[in-house]
Amino acid sequence: MQTALAIAVIAAFASVAAAVLSYRSSKSATEGAHRIASLNHRITALDAESAQFREDFRGFHAAMGSVKGLTDVGALLAATEILQANPRSSDALIQVTDTLRGATQAIVGGTAPRFRTAGGTAAPLSDESFLTLRREFREALAAIARERATLVAQRERASS
Repeated sequence: MQTALAIAVIAAFASVAAAVLSYRSSKSATEGAHRIASLNHRITALDAESAQFREDFRGFHAAMGSVKGLTDVGALLAATEILQANPRSSDALIQVTDTLRGATQAIVGGTAPRFRTAGGTAAPLSDESFLTLRREFREALAAIARERATLVAQRERASS
C-alpha cells in the first residue's frame, strides 16, 4: 500500500511539474510570438515611412518641374510643406527645399539671381542645392534601411 501511495505521490508531482513546464513553454512561445509580431509591425511601419518619404520627395520634384507661372507656385509651396513636414526630413533638407522653392519663385517672378554651375554656365539654381537635396534624401533612406536591418536581425534572433 505504501508503494502504491509513493507511486501516486510521484505521479502527482510529475503531473504538476509537467503542467508547470507546459505553462512556462506556452508563456514563452506566446511572448516570442508577440515579440516577432511587434517587430513585424515596426518593419512594416518603416517600409511605409520609406515609401511616404519617397513619395513626398517625388512630389516636391514634380511640383518644381511643373512651375511655369505664378499660378503654379501654390503646388510647389504645398509640396515643399509636405516634404518638410515628413519626420525623415533633416534640417539641411528643409533648408535646401526652402532655397530651391524661393529660387523657383524668383525665376517665375523674374527676380532670380544667377549662380555658376559646376560646368561654369550661369543658371538661376545652383548645383550645390540639388546635390545637398540628393545627399539628404539618400542619407534619410540609408537611416531607414539601417533601422530596418536591425529590426530584421532582431526578428531572426527571436525566431530561432
